[in-house]
Amino acid sequence: MKNRHQIIFLFIFFVSGFTGLIYESIWTHYLKLFLGHAAYAQTLVLTIFMGGMAIGSYLTSFYSIKWRKLFLAYAIAEGIIGVLALIFHESFTSFLEISFNSVFQNLDTPLAINLYKWVSAALLILPQSILLGATFPLMSAAILRVFPESPGKTISLLYFSNSLGAAIGVLISGFYFVKEFGLPGTIKIAGLLNVLIVAAIIVLIRRNREYIQLPIQPSEEKKERGQNKSILLFVLLGVSSFTGMASFIYEIGWIRMLNMVLGTSTHAFELMLSAFIFGLAFGGLWIRKRIDKMSNPIAYLGYIQIIMGVMALSTLLIYGNTFNLMQWLLENLDKDANGYLLFNLSSNGIALLIMFPTTFCAGMTLPIITTILLGVRGERSIGSVYAWNTIGAIIGIFIAVHIGMPYLGLKGLISLGAGIDIALGIFLLFAFSQVRNKFNRKVIMASIGVISLCGIMFFVELDTLKMGSGVFRGRDSLFSSEENNVLFHEDGKTASISVIEHKALDGMLSVRTNGKTDATIYKDERPLGTIDESTMIQLAVIPMALNPKAEHVVNIGLGAGITTKSVLANPLIQSIHTIEIEKEMVNAAKLLGAQSEVVFSDPRSTIIIDDAKSFFASHQKKYDIILSEPSNPWVSGVSGLFSEEFYKMINSHLNDDGVFAQWLQLYDLDINLVSSVLKAVSQNFSDFEVYALNHDECLIVAKKNGLLPPLDSTLISMPSIEKALNHVSVNTVQDIEFRLFGNKKTMDPFLASFTIPANSDYYPVLDQNATRTRFLKSKATELYNFTHQFHPVISMLNMEFFPWNITNITATPYFYNQSVSANEAISLRDFYLHDNFNLNYNYLPQNLRDEARLVKNSFGQDKGGVINKNRFTSFFYSTIRMAPYLTPHEMELVWESIGIYEDATMASEELKWASLFRAAVHKDAKTMIELGESLLNNTSEGLKGYPKEYVISTIMLGHIVQNELEKAQRVWYTNSNNLTEDPQSKLLFQFLIAQCNKIN
Repeated sequence: MKNRHQIIFLFIFFVSGFTGLIYESIWTHYLKLFLGHAAYAQTLVLTIFMGGMAIGSYLTSFYSIKWRKLFLAYAIAEGIIGVLALIFHESFTSFLEISFNSVFQNLDTPLAINLYKWVSAALLILPQSILLGATFPLMSAAILRVFPESPGKTISLLYFSNSLGAAIGVLISGFYFVKEFGLPGTIKIAGLLNVLIVAAIIVLIRRNREYIQLPIQPSEEKKERGQNKSILLFVLLGVSSFTGMASFIYEIGWIRMLNMVLGTSTHAFELMLSAFIFGLAFGGLWIRKRIDKMSNPIAYLGYIQIIMGVMALSTLLIYGNTFNLMQWLLENLDKDANGYLLFNLSSNGIALLIMFPTTFCAGMTLPIITTILLGVRGERSIGSVYAWNTIGAIIGIFIAVHIGMPYLGLKGLISLGAGIDIALGIFLLFAFSQVRNKFNRKVIMASIGVISLCGIMFFVELDTLKMGSGVFRGRDSLFSSEENNVLFHEDGKTASISVIEHKALDGMLSVRTNGKTDATIYKDERPLGTIDESTMIQLAVIPMALNPKAEHVVNIGLGAGITTKSVLANPLIQSIHTIEIEKEMVNAAKLLGAQSEVVFSDPRSTIIIDDAKSFFASHQKKYDIILSEPSNPWVSGVSGLFSEEFYKMINSHLNDDGVFAQWLQLYDLDINLVSSVLKAVSQNFSDFEVYALNHDECLIVAKKNGLLPPLDSTLISMPSIEKALNHVSVNTVQDIEFRLFGNKKTMDPFLASFTIPANSDYYPVLDQNATRTRFLKSKATELYNFTHQFHPVISMLNMEFFPWNITNITATPYFYNQSVSANEAISLRDFYLHDNFNLNYNYLPQNLRDEARLVKNSFGQDKGGVINKNRFTSFFYSTIRMAPYLTPHEMELVWESIGIYEDATMASEELKWASLFRAAVHKDAKTMIELGESLLNNTSEGLKGYPKEYVISTIMLGHIVQNELEKAQRVWYTNSNNLTEDPQSKLLFQFLIAQCNKIN
């Protein structure tokens, strides 16, 4: 019975570890919403959590020896943790509302606000953290009292079960619970599990009175001969602290290293953390059968410390090969659900390859130290060892983040941790092990440790070119040194920043964060800028054109500095604050010469090293324009800059006429995820518009109050602004107006047709799914393609004609497909009007030229009644290529030049088509419906394919414009057969059906 109960207790402790890591992860998510994502905030969260653990375990070591009912004490601790978890979300949101709406407004300095945030964060999670720290010594001492036969084995199994639960908890909560239940649901699940633990413990102790035992006393038999008890206690607690310090130095260093292999997503972090804890767990499992039989455990511990240091150093040798392994995986894995599963399993495998050997050794250290001290100090040693190890870990976190990473770099940081472990091992072997006749073994092991450390320090260099390649994107091969050159690589507190020169791309530079490209740029100005320059310039100019009186601007994210530079090109701007989280990004931008020089020299420009949320929480100033160009949403923490809560905060920092603009990628995301972002925007701003910046990126512009006005052409024509825009093939205001593909009025009903909720800090659908869509290489570019399928849909629904008289859109490589389509329409227009194809449009495909000539030569009374059976098919496709881009006046001129309406040879059905085209171009809703229904019901051969889709969309638009929504729906549901499988057409009809469901 006792053995069975021991297994039950181990399982209970497994569940406890499972919930403990959930709490650490979820609390970090919550508190980052309050503290921000800056390095000090992340360190503070970990420090509070682990500091509480240390306090709890240390206090338990003093007081538990006076308690007989340790299982009951353990149950009480778990119960309080569970109850606090069940009410945490509601308590936190209430606290957040009070802080932002009341407290911060009465604190007049950033220091006062930060002090309030730090103290508040401690109060929010410190009590639970203290109780979590108490659980391990309470459970361990309670079980040892009942099962005292093999204390080393018991301690090892407890470390194993608790750590294994933690490792699995990280994965299940990260990959399933948060995705399905959000942060509130996940923390409540953990709380319920704690309550179940309490119930299980109570049932066990009520049935077994022998579980109430006196404390374990020090054993005279197990005291180390010849050793002073106080000195041994001091030394081993110190070893526990220093090895904890080294372990967390490794963890932070490895996570940064693997970020450049696996990517910096939340899921990648969870896979890495799980791998780290798995190593600890199985180290404890392996030592369980050996620990009670050791003749000299201190010597054994010394050897393990040296081996651990050497294993840590070896990770720097094998690290470079992990890039090649990831490249091979991405080249060979199918881009589907099974491939994504294998990608995550393989990522976990790569993390284990780096971490497991070292952490396996680390998993043996605390059981050995605890077992030794049990014979010296009794059960008090359990809490003491755990507390000192945690204190060391806290110091290790601080050293790694704030000293080691920025000043030593990754290689130096890992070497520092290894040096600590090797030094501990040598110290234990030569000062405390008392192993006779084993001097040569000690010397050999010490020599291996020292030589390994020196060898790595002096002869091994990390390949910064591989580290900057972004292999996890699966888009490019690893960079070769023949074609690429690393100009800058520094390991900052929050990320590793690189600047790489690409010789094969005419010297183009890429600025990279943990290997992911943040900007591409030429150091010297070229006639045509890069696609990223196009994005950054438009990100600055469009909001200014929508708020031309703006004076004060904030830009979130420095990147290459082009956005800030473009804002400064406007002489009306009085100040711009650029918020950048990583100091090394600022240093990288300084290398870009004239391209970024004005950012650092213009007195109107101020660069602030901070997290965006932290900055706004600490500064109560309001702005005319807030720009946001964060990293990609799949990067851990970034999705919080696309959430309801963030947009609500941004709104509160805008002046009454203020405008907010945010870059959003359409590559590596699907339409569902983009919809979740737009839903969050819509809920917090009175109006918004979406512009295509290039072929796979867009700009969301939102207004605090009222409707967004038309673009101000005066601002765009300022010489300095005009020069910047011309540099990226944006030559007129029309080139920007053409890129508008949605606004709040038209998009809100469409967004409602997607079941995905708005992205939220508490229900982070973007963060949970963006890594998957990145792997699948998803794209949401259909969003601005369908709006020009058959009709200028947005213009028609807004009941507006084109804001220009003559269509003149610049063909650009940055917005290739759409600008080419527009230029095809312009080319056809010019041919019909002037009877020749202008050389400017010589890229027009031959089949379109042939179609146009057929139409030109087949219609009109002056053609002598010539009839070609293919003429109307050509006319149909020619029209639907022109109508979405040309003005009604231009279309009338085209039709007049063709002479179609004067052609006496036209059949009645053809005349209906021609009249339908005219009605649609002029937005004559009544005629669109009448002629469309006539063609739909009376066409001789029956409509199908694109002609049928054109007619259905035309009738539906007519009904929607007249607010006859039920009739529009009925048209779709009764005529939706025999259509194409074109995804753009499908999205168009989803859009139109959604308009029918809108609330008037």
